[in-house]
Amino acid sequence: MNFSFVPYINYGAEIGYKWIGFGIENQSGTGRFQDMISTVMNRIDGVETDAAEAVKVRYKINSLRFYLAFRF
Repeated sequence: MNFSFVPYINYGAEIGYKWIGFGIENQSGTGRFQDMISTVMNRIDGVETDAAEAVKVRYKINSLRFYLAFRF
């Protein structure tokens, strides 16, 4: 299990005519995840770990979606 705060940036556009629309949306963000299990177990055991010893993994998240919208 990992935990992190990941800020996302969302942007997109939609073209619509009367009751139908077509759109595109992109979502991107970067986060540095830290291992939750080892952090909790070290705190229970009373072991202090440095930030350099903690296992951190950096992820870059990017998603693109196309959608079709119907408005009634």
